[in-house]
Amino acid sequence: MTYNQYHEKDGITFTTETKIYFGQCDGKKRLHISQVLQYAADLATEDFHQRGMSRDKMVASGFAMLVSRSAFRIHRMPVETEEIVITTREEKPELFQLIRSYDFKTKEGEALITGKSSWLFADPETRKIIPVSNFTMREPNNLVLKHDCLEPGRIKMPSNLVKFGEQKVLPSHIDGNGHLTNAKYGDLATDFLPVEFYQRPIKDFRLNYCKEAYLGDLIEIYGAVDGEKISIVGKNKDVVCFESEIYF
Repeated sequence: MTYNQYHEKDGITFTTETKIYFGQCDGKKRLHISQVLQYAADLATEDFHQRGMSRDKMVASGFAMLVSRSAFRIHRMPVETEEIVITTREEKPELFQLIRSYDFKTKEGEALITGKSSWLFADPETRKIIPVSNFTMREPNNLVLKHDCLEPGRIKMPSNLVKFGEQKVLPSHIDGNGHLTNAKYGDLATDFLPVEFYQRPIKDFRLNYCKEAYLGDLIEIYGAVDGEKISIVGKNKDVVCFESEIYF
């Protein structure tokens, strides 16, 4: 449940005041990483919606917006009943990547999570990637801010991957676009961690979305442990669906 949403006076910073609920949390009452991804996707969409660029209007104009890469630094994961403030804004785009940043804080201003994500525009019918400059439904900005999270860049997988498990894509995993909803990849990346890492707090999380998965697909999860970093890749019939890095 969201308490309040509004754009700041700069016209580009979108602020959401909300509360963390029991169903969003893990066994230690900390917000699931998949819920962080859900907030990031939902608030990016709502920011555009409140600026007159609803999903339906964008599709009618020949644009679908797809999240491509994400990176988050977790200073402290928010917990059940905590009231938080999330801000997000567009930053200077790249040729094919729309750049967006996020800040999760307590009402008192304590930094909780810092993040960045990159998004692609694609033709809704052909799925062909469209240059950001072709998206003329709003004026882009040249804002470039410093963030303490890792860059949402391309993730390189190590060669010593071993199978961690597998997950069939179920009906509850499918979103309105007809494929595995992006937040579920956070669960796929963390549900199969070695048991000694499962309850440890995550410091940094990176995720690359590579190929859409559909109902009935079997995603095999492979990983490699390198000290305090775990690399995770999900494959469907040897085709990479996602790649992730988790730092503890």
